Amino acid sequence: MKKRPFLDSEGRIFGAISVVDIVAVLVVAVLAVMLVSRFSSAPGSHYDSTGDKETNLDARITYVVCLTGLRETTVSAIQVGDELYDPGTGNSIGTVASLRQEPYVQLISTTDGRVVEMETQGYINIYYTIEGKGMVVDGHCYLNGTTELLYNSSIGFVTPYVTTSGRITSFTCEVGA
Repeated sequence: MKKRPFLDSEGRIFGAISVVDIVAVLVVAVLAVMLVSRFSSAPGSHYDSTGDKETNLDARITYVVCLTGLRETTVSAIQVGDELYDPGTGNSIGTVASLRQEPYVQLISTTDGRVVEMETQGYINIYYTIEGKGMVVDGHCYLNGTTELLYNSSIGFVTPYVTTSGRITSFTCEVGA
């Protein structure tokens, strides 16, 4: 009886299965597991140790968005009481409750090599306080179940007059409000 080598000249294990085939099957299996785990953990599908959902669908969410370097025309297009919408889904992400303006300050290099702060005429920074409804899942706040609020993250919004984005500077989620 002739003993077969572990790996033959064509790269097959014991002359039957190719090493490349095994690697390809493993890669496909790993990708399938990653996809299933990625899409099975949607908001609202988390459970605590007792099997009960840790979700509250009735949360009042208040957040502040900073928009920097806006022109006066953009600022005048968003007023207190305006409804804001998510540009990707079209869902409401809240109503403007208040706004606060500050001068837009840029760092400018001078001719002598110094860097100084200077107000830029015609541009301002604005802070919108926005109130909306959403849900809290495992301590994370979601506006209408789609947009997760994260400190210092970017959020885009659309009104009938303007499309823009800003940075979330703070937020609160009041459960059962």
